[in-house]
Amino acid sequence: MNKMKMMAWLFLLFGCCACTTEQEEWEGNMEADEVRVASAVNDFSMTPIKTRLEKGENLRFIVEAWKREEASGGYSTRMVRQEVKSEETSATFSFELAEPGDYRLLFWADYVDTDATQEGGMFADKHYATGTEKGLKSVGINKESYQLNVNKDAFYAMLDFTKEAGKGVSLETQSLKRAVAVLELKEKSEEAYRYSKSFSVSYEVPSAFNVATGKPEAGSTIAVDVSDIPVPGGSEPDENGCYALCRDYIFASAGEGYTIPSVILKGKNTINADERTKELANVKVARNQTTVVKGSNLLVSEESIPAEARFTVALGTDSKSLSPIFGGFNGRSSEGPQWTNATFTDLVGWMSPSIVRYPGGTLANSWNWREGGIMGKEIKNPYLISDLVVGLPGYTQIVYVMNVVNPTPETGYSETTDEETLKSDEVLQAKIKDALEALAAFETAGRLPVAVELGNELYFNNLDKYKDYGIYMANPVQYMAHVPVIAQAIKEKYPEMKIILCTSKGGNGNSTRDTWNNGVFEGLAQNGELNNLVHGFVQHHYIDASVGSQAVITTDAEAEAVIAQGFQYVQNVQADYERISEGKKLWITEYGLAEAGNAMCDRWVNGLEYLAMSMSWINWADKVETIQLQHITLTPGVLNEAKDKLSSVGVIYGELLRAVKGADRATPIIVTAADAADAETAGKLYGWKFTSTADADKQVLLLLNPTAAELTDVDLSGTAFVGGMSAIQYWSDKPYEDVAGSMTVGNGINREEMKGTRHILRPFSLSVFTSASENQK
Repeated sequence: MNKMKMMAWLFLLFGCCACTTEQEEWEGNMEADEVRVASAVNDFSMTPIKTRLEKGENLRFIVEAWKREEASGGYSTRMVRQEVKSEETSATFSFELAEPGDYRLLFWADYVDTDATQEGGMFADKHYATGTEKGLKSVGINKESYQLNVNKDAFYAMLDFTKEAGKGVSLETQSLKRAVAVLELKEKSEEAYRYSKSFSVSYEVPSAFNVATGKPEAGSTIAVDVSDIPVPGGSEPDENGCYALCRDYIFASAGEGYTIPSVILKGKNTINADERTKELANVKVARNQTTVVKGSNLLVSEESIPAEARFTVALGTDSKSLSPIFGGFNGRSSEGPQWTNATFTDLVGWMSPSIVRYPGGTLANSWNWREGGIMGKEIKNPYLISDLVVGLPGYTQIVYVMNVVNPTPETGYSETTDEETLKSDEVLQAKIKDALEALAAFETAGRLPVAVELGNELYFNNLDKYKDYGIYMANPVQYMAHVPVIAQAIKEKYPEMKIILCTSKGGNGNSTRDTWNNGVFEGLAQNGELNNLVHGFVQHHYIDASVGSQAVITTDAEAEAVIAQGFQYVQNVQADYERISEGKKLWITEYGLAEAGNAMCDRWVNGLEYLAMSMSWINWADKVETIQLQHITLTPGVLNEAKDKLSSVGVIYGELLRAVKGADRATPIIVTAADAADAETAGKLYGWKFTSTADADKQVLLLLNPTAAELTDVDLSGTAFVGGMSAIQYWSDKPYEDVAGSMTVGNGINREEMKGTRHILRPFSLSVFTSASENQK
């Protein structure tokens, strides 16, 4: 028995359906028994197909061939079914038919996920059930996965043809038609929209569509019931001043369409979540048309809308430019976890630091980078350059702290070498060579640091710790004698490398800190060539343990006072900001709570104290190049005691790092109160909105409630979120208690996702607002 080979070519063409040059070539090159056909989708009035293909979805094309049986006179035997997923707007089918005769081709196209795979020749149905015995004669709805506000567009076509034995056939291009109607519900009142929090909707729709007839199956319906739909707060109105609530795709015929008997809406407001029920009767939809139902107060009653919000959040005008490496960590991790630990690197990836300091603080002055540890000590957790580079997110930059103090074994010298020799040019050149080789190791690993920090905290004068500071201990003259040689050598090899010098926050005016700072700045003033090589200066800042890591907190008032210390500290060191001359940058490569790492450092309010301090540095962003929290493996604090989850500092500071990543502007918020009695509380709310001039989707607002009060009806509609906003709020029911096993989300830390623009801020809470598009990335 001869077999007829049929090739069905399905193309989605953005133009007319006339025969193309390619089709004419088919006709001139037909083989015996070959059938070819092209199809085109040209119903674009509701949904641009091309944009859909950019949202992580592909078109799925299905073709079925049904043979007409003489006995019944119907097309009752399915001979072929094939599916193709296409990243483009076209697809090709090739299959064989065994017999000549009358055939009916049924075509279908809908959307599946980009990563969908075939099993048994079929892709898993997403929104529509096509794989039943009836196939495309009864395309059903996947009720269990029924969703609103997603792309459920679908297209169909039917073609009858006769195949004669031994003859090729070239069929005219067939145009796929849209199988669905679109229903949109919109709120006309801006006030009602702003006070709408969530809603449920229920109605009946046709349950199946017959491609052969081009109509929904008569009398077959299902009940749609979707609950807890968040209102996309902060969305912009359409050209008619209406706000979108939901969108659905519904099987319908052309012309007479389908009438939904009743649409039941149950809405909740943002004030007290009271429910309001509203019915919309006899809503008619038609294939390839959008039916828009607009109304006022669809979800909330007019009576439930207050005349004015209790608190209103707006954006200030004094925005700041942010460095691309503004937020990061001091990368000290010599005590573990290692950077080969996937659990740890996943946590780092979530926190999203823009920069990490290697190898850390004082240990850098005795660091052997080749071994990944401190010289003279057992190295239990090697901290190697290659491991760090692989473990860091691809966008994270590195600042390398050069070991200027104790020569590594590779140099041929050591800390036991006499002092005069250690001061010699011979030893200095050996240390420079060692540092350049370290930079080369970074480069080979694929991540050259952006800056080299020349030594750590050399201003201390403590003979008991001479080995930590060596020949430079409280000796800025010796330091500034060697710095020009080091800087010149690094710049010759790496011209774009930033050189940053060791300085200190100010002391009492006569301290070794002040003596050191004066020596460094005077040395630069006398050496213009060196001044041109230096990018900035390092400072380290720590809040005293008595009001930080070891603060006694037994009352809400004491908790508020501890968080306030984060703000107060930065205000108190304003002179350190002013000390940095114009054109130079301030690198805060360590900051946090003094004596951190004790059992109380994971208390929720201490995490908020870190945040208050961290966000306060933004006020200095014109000079501050980077802030690097001390330190990335702080346990407990950043990590929990088991070092497998983020604790309070990690969660809170991580959200700040995520907000800063990719942002180049920070704009402060301004909070006002409707009632004068709330004015003082409004003044305590603090936050910034982070945006990018290059990426309109980058919109993140952090809002800190540092008080013990629950603040109701906080309106953020004036914070200019284009495309809607979503939010997450973090808080703790035990904000200043020590929680067994360290605070983590689910163990002392609560996390709630929110929608809308009106919110309740819980006591001692952090709220993170993002644009809807940013949240989808």
